[in-house]
Amino acid sequence: MSIHAQLTGLCTQFTGRHCALPYAEDNAYILSAVCIVLAIVVLWNYSSSIPGPVFHLPLIGDAPFVFKNPVRFLFSRYLRYGPVFRLKLLNVPVVVVADMATLRPLLQRLEGSVFRVPFSAFDALMEDMDNVVDHDVHSAYRKLLLQELGPGGLSAKFDGALQRAEAFISRWCSAGRIAAWHEAQDLSMEWGMELMGLRRALPNTDMKWLKQRMLAFCDGLYAVPINVPGTGLHAAMKAKREVQQALKAEARAVVEHIQTLASSCGPVQPGSGKAVRTPRDVQEAMQAQYAAARGTDAEGNKAVQVQRTADDDGKSCDVPTMLHVELVTTAMRKDLDTYDAVLGVLHTAVAAGDTTRFSIIGALTLLGLQPQLQERLWQEQQQVIANHGPEVTYNVVHNHMPFLEVTLKEMLRILPAAGGGFRQLTADMQCGQLTLRAGTYVWYNGHIMHATDPAMWDGSPTLTKNGFPPHMDVFDLENSCKPERWLSEETKPKQYLTFGHGVHNCLGQPLVYLELKILICMLVRRARWSMEAGYDILRRAPTLLPFIPAPGTDGMKITLRDKA
Repeated sequence: MSIHAQLTGLCTQFTGRHCALPYAEDNAYILSAVCIVLAIVVLWNYSSSIPGPVFHLPLIGDAPFVFKNPVRFLFSRYLRYGPVFRLKLLNVPVVVVADMATLRPLLQRLEGSVFRVPFSAFDALMEDMDNVVDHDVHSAYRKLLLQELGPGGLSAKFDGALQRAEAFISRWCSAGRIAAWHEAQDLSMEWGMELMGLRRALPNTDMKWLKQRMLAFCDGLYAVPINVPGTGLHAAMKAKREVQQALKAEARAVVEHIQTLASSCGPVQPGSGKAVRTPRDVQEAMQAQYAAARGTDAEGNKAVQVQRTADDDGKSCDVPTMLHVELVTTAMRKDLDTYDAVLGVLHTAVAAGDTTRFSIIGALTLLGLQPQLQERLWQEQQQVIANHGPEVTYNVVHNHMPFLEVTLKEMLRILPAAGGGFRQLTADMQCGQLTLRAGTYVWYNGHIMHATDPAMWDGSPTLTKNGFPPHMDVFDLENSCKPERWLSEETKPKQYLTFGHGVHNCLGQPLVYLELKILICMLVRRARWSMEAGYDILRRAPTLLPFIPAPGTDGMKITLRDKA
């Protein structure tokens, strides 16, 4: 079909009546076609009831501006359009809702929306997300994870986390200098594989090899959806295929274990999308299975990590690893196979390591730019040692380091480790005078929620010389970073969404805090550190959502305290 005929058909469809266009050279028709397409885009955007700009960049939309400096970009949109506005991320329309009163009902109930990330790269890599989409199954999943990541589970994980941190810090102090971003990624995956059960579930797998493949997989989740050599998505898909091939044999053993466990829970209806086993059914089956497996392996180690906690009736029960929780929940809704088991390994790696690596690099960087804050943390550690001795225990870390805890919260407030969360509406949602229709992607973003927190922002459009609200200026930490604000109910932030909110709050939040507290308390006891590039590590970063330093800017100098 000629360009003339195609353009005639397009005009007829758009106007609703037959259009007879005069013949012209093809290049004239191409120019006309471009003009018509632009007109359609402008009219569609202009007719939208949701405030927002008329034009977006083709294919990538607003993504480069959002990722490069999320606070500056989203805050400018907020000032221009109000607390509800639309934008495009990688050509996907999303609506940002930056009003806590509007968000609260959405984030405190399961009905009316589902978790869904609007990026095709994420879908291609993660595939099956029904454990967090199906409400019945998700309820079971959350209950089991709450036991795994509750006080009992965290206490049982503490020694493993401590040993890994000690090994890294000793190496850092001996070297005197590290590449902080590389080390943050390495440590996060070491913690993830140890604490989430991957080492025990996959004893014959080269963990160093698996760690590198998992990092490549995580890097592709939010990549531009172009799967050609040299792109992040292509590298991630390649890593995924390699992991699937390498883990086939061990995955069969994992599947057999889960199927044995699941078969004791009663009947299931594969493909029905409904969980016919209750969380209590699965919990009791797990208890019986792991109680029977107690003992030691050939080397004298515990064959299965047994963690003691309590169920709703106060009776003690045995809680499995996070990998087993992931796979048992999958088995509740379909017949499990080796492909599901490998996906479970990859999902566990994302859950255990992705947010943690950004939390580590953010904390090391912001503290490395504030030597006076390091000294305040060191003084608290001296008081902890005087009151509780030098041993780092779960009780001491969890209960007796209040200033370290609020310092970490302040770090994650100024430089969130994640971009918030997405919910796709399954029913219409009212935002004041605006109606968001079912199917809309709603984005609740920590950066803009922290910027407009009424505890710190008085509504003034005044910005710092760096273009930030004063309490969010990551390039002026002396004035924006105030950990003590968390110690008073009057000044405590009211909108803290680094890990989500309500029933959709990230269940791994306590684990991330525990890992960070172990790392920083042990490092500050032994050394001082500084970022060699100064604030350029932040200024030159290709993205602050999440914060990833530019190559060569993440050098971190470490000086032992007894040699300072």
